[in-house]
Amino acid sequence: MIVHILNLRTFQLNKNLIRGFYEISSNDSSINPYFLIYGRHIEKEVKKHLDLFEQVGITNYSFAYSTTDLYHLARKFKKYSFLLHGMTYTCMSTLILSGVKLNWVCWGAGASINKQNWKSILFTPAKILIYHRFHNITALMTGDKVSLERDYLLNRVEVLPYYPSSIVHFKENLIKLNKTSIHRAKFAILLGNSANCISSYYKLLDRLSRFKGLVTINCMMQYPQINKQTLSNLKNKGEAIFGKDSFFCDTEMLDTKAYFDYMSQFDIYVCGRAEQSGLGAANTSILLGKKVFLTGKNLQWMRSRGFLVYDLNDIENDSESDFFNLPTEEQKKINFEKQYTDTEEIKNRWIQYLQKIANQQ
Repeated sequence: MIVHILNLRTFQLNKNLIRGFYEISSNDSSINPYFLIYGRHIEKEVKKHLDLFEQVGITNYSFAYSTTDLYHLARKFKKYSFLLHGMTYTCMSTLILSGVKLNWVCWGAGASINKQNWKSILFTPAKILIYHRFHNITALMTGDKVSLERDYLLNRVEVLPYYPSSIVHFKENLIKLNKTSIHRAKFAILLGNSANCISSYYKLLDRLSRFKGLVTINCMMQYPQINKQTLSNLKNKGEAIFGKDSFFCDTEMLDTKAYFDYMSQFDIYVCGRAEQSGLGAANTSILLGKKVFLTGKNLQWMRSRGFLVYDLNDIENDSESDFFNLPTEEQKKINFEKQYTDTEEIKNRWIQYLQKIANQQ
């Protein structure tokens, strides 16, 4: 058995991970997942996880609402290997003190030293100590592997994206949506992938302002929850540029099928974060045949995998015809088939990885 540690507050990400690891482990009892959900008690977040566990048929789970709970549960399952998904340094330190066999999947945060932030620089020695206590470290993209090895003197980081189980189960629906042509009065642009990206949204609105009158803009704000004033400020900025009938902030939480239907409404997906962010939305947009603009590590990673994606910095120089030149049917097909080829390979690699850490001494 492997104990997976997930943050209570990241349900939108957790739900696909939980389904994916449950599926991956179905034929090998040595890597059966036990899900330990950690974070300050929030009733609605607890209920979301409980509903998911019941829906999927998962009974191996616990909640830890404090570091004390986490420590005692870790000691209870000490004979098993633990796999941290993202998580805070408080969580990491607590688990290290509990003496468990600890492995970590880096979500991008903490992958490099922010030399513009004195706190990041000051905390670097502590991060080095923590990271060197992990048995295995996995990064979701090559850029984070490079940063971790360079900045924290690590030499055992491997790159392994998460297994996207949802796209396998909804393959027929995705094929249908990919081939569906929607005729709109304006080009529909989606900015993503969450309220964590709000600072990048402001910059993107200025970059895209020259297309006002030709586009509608939607900002993904489904999670985490932000205060009304912050949301109102973004909405006022967007409406001032594009008009009330062409700018929207999307806050409704969606199940998997509704999410694919939602993503299919757009022509262009844009993520303005240079660090790891929005890979799920970018992958989904590729499957749906959309034009995808990325930057930084996200752009490098997607291009290294062979996908046709575009550089965000080109937006300012593109002519209108270049910017609105959407993928051809042949380009859609190449991206779509590449995505599914990668998916099966990723699943097999995760099985091998989980088997490896299950046998840690």
